Amino acid sequence: MKTQNNTKLNPRAVLSILVLGFVLVASLLFQYLAPAVFAWGPADRETFTMESPAPFRTFNSITNNPVLGDERNFVRIREAGVGTFGNEAVLIPGRQYEVYIFFHNNAACNLNQTGAGVAQNVRMRSSFPAVVNPGERALIGAEISSTNTTPLSVWDHVYITNSSAAAVSLRYVPASAIIHSSGAVNGRVLPSSLFGEGTFLGFNELNGIIPGCAEFSGHVIYRIVVDQPNFEITKSVSREGANDWQNSLIANPGDIVEFRIHYRNTGTVDQVDVTLLDTLPDFLEFIPGSTRLVNNADPNGSYIADGITTTGVNIGTYGPGAEAIVTFRVRVASYAYLPCGNNTLQNTVAAITDNGTKRDTAYVNVNNDHEDCDPVPPVTPGPELPPELPVTGPLEFAMVATALLALTIGLVYWYNSHIAIQKAHKAIKTTGKAPKDVDGTDVAIDAPDSESTEPQPES
Repeated sequence: MKTQNNTKLNPRAVLSILVLGFVLVASLLFQYLAPAVFAWGPADRETFTMESPAPFRTFNSITNNPVLGDERNFVRIREAGVGTFGNEAVLIPGRQYEVYIFFHNNAACNLNQTGAGVAQNVRMRSSFPAVVNPGERALIGAEISSTNTTPLSVWDHVYITNSSAAAVSLRYVPASAIIHSSGAVNGRVLPSSLFGEGTFLGFNELNGIIPGCAEFSGHVIYRIVVDQPNFEITKSVSREGANDWQNSLIANPGDIVEFRIHYRNTGTVDQVDVTLLDTLPDFLEFIPGSTRLVNNADPNGSYIADGITTTGVNIGTYGPGAEAIVTFRVRVASYAYLPCGNNTLQNTVAAITDNGTKRDTAYVNVNNDHEDCDPVPPVTPGPELPPELPVTGPLEFAMVATALLALTIGLVYWYNSHIAIQKAHKAIKTTGKAPKDVDGTDVAIDAPDSESTEPQPES
C-alpha cells in the first residue's frame, strides 16, 4: 500500500528562509568586502549635500563637494609633485609621496551663532606602515575625531603597493606635515603627534575648534619617502700590475697576484661602517702593507692598515650611489709547498653592513707540474677476500672436540709412561733387579746409554 505525502510548503516560510539567507550572505560579504569597497567609515553615517548641509556637527559627510567630490573619501595620495591625488600609489624606492587629508565640519553656517555648529577638540591622526614587503598592498589611513560631533570620528585610507623585488621602508619627511586653511593657521607645521595620539586642528589657532561651514574647511599634506637599503659587492683578480681584472686567473707557483673588491651602495639610505672581510685559502699568502682604498672622498687612493684577511677593515659610511674599491696583493705558494697537479684556490670576500651581508668569490688556478712531482704509482690489487668468514655448525664443533680429547689422552699416557720409566731406572740402580710387573715377570726396560745395569766381567 502506498503512502501519499500531502505536506505542502508554506510560501511565507520559503520567503522567510530566502530573506534570512540573503541577510546572512550580505552580512558576510559586507564584513569581508567593506574594508576594500568602503574605504571610509563609519559607512552607515548620514550624508548631506552642499545645498543641504547638516543640521548638526559632523565631519566629511557631504557627497557633492565641488573640489573633492564625496568627502567620505577624504584621504588621497600621489607621487610628490606628480599628477593629481588618487586612492592608490605604486611605491618606487628612493621617491617621495604626498598624503592629502581633507577636513570639513558639515554643520550649517547659521548654527555657529549659537555654538550649535562649532566642533570642539578636533584632532587629526594618521598612520602608515614602517615596512612594505614585496608584492604587498598596504594601507595609509587617517582619522578625524571630536568630542561633540556625530559620529565622534570618521576615517578613510588609501592603498600603496610595493612592486619591487625587496622590502621597502617608509619614512616620514621631517616637518613636512603642513595645514592649509583660509584661517590664521595656514602654513603651520603640525607636530609629530599627528602619527601618535593625534594633533589639534583649528582655524585661527591649532586649538581643536572648527566652526561649521565650508569656509572653515582645510586639508593637511605630509610627505613620506620610500627607502630600500641595498648594495653590490664584486670580487676580481689580476696579475700584479696588469690591471686585467677577471673572475678567474691562471697563475704559476710563486707568482704575485692582486685582488680587487668593488663595493657600491645601490640603495636609498646611508650605509654606516661598511666592513670588508676577505678569507684567503691555503697556498695564498697575504703581502703586508699592500691594502689600498679608493673612494669618493679619496679618489687617488691611500694605503690602509692590514687586517682585511684577519679581522676585516672598516671602510666607512657610504650614501646612495657612493662606492669604494679595495685592492691587496698575495703570493702563490712555491712548487715545493703546492700539491702536485691542478689546484683551484678560491678567495671569498664578505661585505658586512647593518642591512645585511653579501659575498663574492674569485679564483686562482695553479698547475704544479714540477719535475719533483713524481707520478703516483698505480695500486696493485691484492687477492680477493671472501665476503664473510665461514660459519661453523654442530658437525664441525664435534670434530674439533674429538681431536682435542684425543690429544689430551695422548699427553696423559705419555706423562704416565715417562714417570714409570724414571721409577724403573731408579729401582735397577738401587737394587740391581728389575721391578716386577703385576703378573710377576720382570719389567723389560732399556737402560740409558750413559749407565749400564748389567754386571761387568772380572779382570
